Amino acid sequence: MALTKVIGAGLGAVTQDGAASFNEGSADVDFRVESNGQTHMLFVDGGNNSVGIGSSSPDSGRKLHIEGNDTTVGLTLKDTAGQQFGIFSDGGTFVIKSDSTASEYVRVDSTGAMTKPSQPAFSAGRSSTLANFATGSQVVINLNSELFDVNGDFSDPNFTAPVTGKYQLSAVFYMNALDISADYYILRIATSNRSYDHVVDSSARDEDEPYSSYTISVLADMDVNDTAQISLFQQGGAAQTDITGGTYFTGVLVC
Repeated sequence: MALTKVIGAGLGAVTQDGAASFNEGSADVDFRVESNGQTHMLFVDGGNNSVGIGSSSPDSGRKLHIEGNDTTVGLTLKDTAGQQFGIFSDGGTFVIKSDSTASEYVRVDSTGAMTKPSQPAFSAGRSSTLANFATGSQVVINLNSELFDVNGDFSDPNFTAPVTGKYQLSAVFYMNALDISADYYILRIATSNRSYDHVVDSSARDEDEPYSSYTISVLADMDVNDTAQISLFQQGGAAQTDITGGTYFTGVLVC
C-alpha cells in the first residue's frame, strides 16, 4: 500500500490513491479505529470474523455487533428523499421509529411482547339514541363518540383505509324494541369492495323484543382510500326500533 501524503505527527490526515487491502494474508489479527470518545469505534475481530461498532469484543455469532448505552446504541437508515428510520435500544426495549417525525412504529420488550403504536386502529360508538329509524332502506349508523383513532383514519360515519391490506372489522348493534311485525333486519358492515350482512328473522318471535344486541365481525380486504361503515335495514313492520348507546364499530389493520 502506498501512502501519497502524511500530515502531522500521527494526528493528521492520510490520503490513499487507489485500492487498499488489510490483512491480505488472512492472519488472526484485529483492525481498530478509535474516535474521540470511543476506543473501539470500529473494530474488526480477525479471529472471530465479526465487526464491532462501539464494542471491543463483538459477538462471535454475529457478523455485525453494535453496542452503546440506552440512548446512543442504534442504527439509522436514510433514503435519498431524506426519510430516516432509527433502530435502537431503549431501556432494554427494541424500538423502530421515524427519525424524521419521532413516530414510533415497533416496540419489542424484554419478554418478546411486540406493540405497534402507529398501526391503524379505531373504535367508535354512539353516545345518544337513534330513535325509530326508518324502515325499507339501509340506514347508515352515525357514531359520534370515538374511543380511540390511531392515525386519525375514522371520520363519522366512515373509516378510510390508509393503506391496502386486510382489516379486521367488527360491529356491535345495540337495539331496543325490535318489531315482531317486521319481516327481517339486515345488520351490515359495508366496504368499498363488498358488503357483509347478518340477517335477523324477527318474525320467529312471539312478541316485540325490548332489548337486543347483535355482533358481526369480518376480515375485509380494503384498498388504500376504501371506506367502511355500518348500517341497518328493516323490512316491513313499524318504525319503532332504536339504535342506542352500546353500539360500536371497531377495526384494525392486520396485514
